[in-house]
This record gives sequence, C-alpha cells and structure tokens, in this order.
Amino acid sequence: LVWRATHTPDDRLFSVYNAKGAVIASLTCHQLHQKAERLGSLLQEKGNVKPGSVVAIMFMPGIEMVCAFYACLYIAAIPVLVRPPQQPRSSLLGVGGSSAGNTGTSTSGGSGGSGGIFGGSSLDLSASRSSLEPSPPPAQICFADSVTMAWNVVSSSQAVVCLTQASIIKLIKSKEAANRIPVVNWPLLLDYDETWRKKLTTVYQPHSPDIEVAYLDFTPSTTGTLTGVEVTHSVASALCRAQKMQCEFYPARELVLSLEPYSGLSASLWLLTSIYCGHHSILVPPHVTEVAPDLWLTLCSQRRIREAFCSYATIKLATIYSSKMISSMKLKEVTLENLRSLVIVSEERPRVNLTSLFTKMFAAVNLNPRVVSTSFGCRANLAMCLQCQRPE
Repeated sequence: LVWRATHTPDDRLFSVYNAKGAVIASLTCHQLHQKAERLGSLLQEKGNVKPGSVVAIMFMPGIEMVCAFYACLYIAAIPVLVRPPQQPRSSLLGVGGSSAGNTGTSTSGGSGGSGGIFGGSSLDLSASRSSLEPSPPPAQICFADSVTMAWNVVSSSQAVVCLTQASIIKLIKSKEAANRIPVVNWPLLLDYDETWRKKLTTVYQPHSPDIEVAYLDFTPSTTGTLTGVEVTHSVASALCRAQKMQCEFYPARELVLSLEPYSGLSASLWLLTSIYCGHHSILVPPHVTEVAPDLWLTLCSQRRIREAFCSYATIKLATIYSSKMISSMKLKEVTLENLRSLVIVSEERPRVNLTSLFTKMFAAVNLNPRVVSTSFGCRANLAMCLQCQRPE
C-alpha cells in the first residue's frame, strides 16, 4: 500500500454501491494510505495499542473496515474482523414468496451455523445440520445472538481495543445488548469517525514475515466451535500472489464482490487482493444485495466485468427472485456474456442443486454455465479450489 500510494496515488482501489446503483464511497491508493495513517495514530495514542496487540475491527462491510485493517498493519497491531451486532432489518427474504419464508423457518434456531455467520457461535449445532443447511442471512439473526457472536470473537482473540463506529457503540451499550454482555466486559471502544488529524511518523515493515502475524481469521466450524487461525505476512502475500496468477488480476481489471468479508477467502478478496494486485474492486455489501438482489449482476453487465465473486446467500437470493429479476434485466438489456469467471466462495458444503438452478435460470441473460465454479478452503489453505474456470 505504501508503494502504491507513492507510485500510483490516484488509482482507484474500491467503490461501494448502494441499492440504487450509485457509488456512495470510493478509495484511491493515496486516500487509503492517509486514512490508515490517521487511524493508526488514533489507535496508538487513544487506544494505547502496542506492537503485537490484537485490535477488533467491527464494521459493516465497506471501505471503513479496509482503512481500519491497514491502520493496524501500519502500527504492527494484529487485526481481527468481527461481524458487528445489529438489529434485524427487513429484507426481501422476509417479505418475499413462500421460498423466502421457508428459508427463515428452516434456519431459525441455528443462527451460528456453517460459516455464513462469521462473528462466532453460541448455539448448539450438530455437524450434519450446520453443514447441510444454508446460514441465515443477516436480516434474520436476532439482536441478542448477534451481540454474543461478536463478543465470542472479541474475547477469544483477547482484543485490547474495538475500533468501530458510533452507531455500533450505541448498540453495544443499549439495554438489550447489556443484558447479554455487560458493557464493562468489552474492551475499549474507539469511534472510527472521531476527528483525528495526527499522522504516524513511521509505518511498520515486517522484519520476519514468516513468523510475524498479519491478522487473525476466526470462523465457526461445522460443529459450531469457534476457531481462530493466525495468518502471517508471508501467508497473506502468498495467498494474494496465488490469486493474482490464477485469476489473472492486473491493475487494469475490475471485479465485483458480493459476499460477507469476515473470514477466509472472502476477507482476503475484500481487504488484501486489490492492494496487492492493483485492480479495482466493486463492492456490493450483503445488506445491499438483500434489498437489490439483481444489482451485482447488473453491474457485471454495465461495466463488462470479466470476474465476479459471490456467496451462496447471493446466489440463493438471485434464484428466489429470478422470475422478476430476469424480466427486468431483459428490459434493461442486461447481458452476462462478458463474464468469464463467476466464483462462488463457499463457507459450507457445495450446494450443487442451487448452483445448477442458478446457471439454468440465468442462461436467459447469456450466462455461460462453464464460467461458474465454487471455491472452498480449510484453515491451512483458504483458496484450496480457486479455479476461475474459463469458457471454451
């Protein structure tokens, strides 16, 4: 990032879209570097964060978590991504047809399962159930459970500071959240939006990348057990290098991301790959996809995207509302003929029937079934099956 901020300061790395298809935030190399410097200074002076300290990064998916992540790296702190507690919100899944309603019914009571919920696990899950059933979307998780999930990661990682936003701090201090996790139990809560003009005097460079930890990756297993993995700087670099070679990520490329970036390959795509490779990542947060399930596909068409990454939750939303979506997409002359690689980042067992149904339905807008593949991994290798298939 320091190199890019010096040599290509105006190159755009990230753009975030809202449900109306408008860009609501973007980051260039220089902007990201400046924000990381200021946040790093805030963590050092107000949070008293020392090298090697763990910092919980608690944000909704967006560019704020990217800035916070690099602020930690700049001061040799170890970031851990935490899915923040949030009030259940209305979404298409809650007001749609019978398929959506069945989804909510089948997954209630298993809100910690199968890796879609990255904040932790406080519920009793059986391996078979959590592996075979999809995770509930964020809109369907009760607030108290989301508080516990966030706390599980914060406490397990032994974070000394939580860097988050004022709205999330307010939720943590609310009466309902305090009944589940008392406010005094949380580490220091720092507001990301606090005005802070001081910058770092020096940016930390890893001296032993093979053993120095870059970040912590926490995810629940199929049995509901919360586990964390220490990702070193060399491992993070190797993962980015492998993605660059396999997927042909170059600075001139654009790719669409529609997934939850709290662990595994999803986190590396959201946080690391753009900086390493220099390409432009178009971010469609999950809460936007819940409201506008066709947006990410429309962007693929409008911008002639060649590579896109999504989750099973994104695919399921698309299939549930495919009849309305496809009709609307045809009217807008949306076509997916330019898409040559659509990778479903799996945090659970492959769902072949769902993938087949998706490719069959969206063949109507020129989606080549050969471009769709599924990536999965394990704790030792986050991108074990990142194929990025090419149509013949």
